[in-house]
Amino acid sequence: MSHCVSFYPASFIDENTKMFYDPAVLAKTCDLIRVMCYDMYYAPGIGEADLRHRDDCAGVGPTADYLWTKEAMSFWMRHIPGDKLVMALPAYANDYAVTGDRKGRQIYQSVPDSVSGTLPDPVWLCYEKVNIYLYDATDGHRHLFYASDARSTEALLGLADELGISQIGFWHFSSVDPSMWKVTEKWKKQ
Repeated sequence: MSHCVSFYPASFIDENTKMFYDPAVLAKTCDLIRVMCYDMYYAPGIGEADLRHRDDCAGVGPTADYLWTKEAMSFWMRHIPGDKLVMALPAYANDYAVTGDRKGRQIYQSVPDSVSGTLPDPVWLCYEKVNIYLYDATDGHRHLFYASDARSTEALLGLADELGISQIGFWHFSSVDPSMWKVTEKWKKQ
């Protein structure tokens, strides 16, 4: 039996955080636990009216980053034996209009799809281990695109090695681009 679990931001601070599942029960009853190391930020974000009640960067950020993924896996490793854990990686990116209505969307590819003019080179965020693109889109707005790409995947695979996690998976099989498969195949052979 398998189960997918998420990581709540408060889980590493407060062991009594209310969850939809009991880690002790999962450890006893499941053969595999897939830790969803994605949706750190959900791309549609939140509306302006909701901003006054939030302190999470208005819902703008990557679907996952290195440090958050490390926290998520470390949390579940305290509750579930490592041989039962699957580190489930993102295979979609978050794209946000940062001018205008500040809406976001998930993109099932590793580069922006609605570029007006020339796509600038990505900028690597060294702590988050994520590429970002700041670009002008065909909707007339400036966009910020947090990429799930080969480089971020390679960093997360290195984290799997660091943590001793031998099983990985992806959110959505068909959205893993060829360069991401290439680094994954290389990782599998090591």
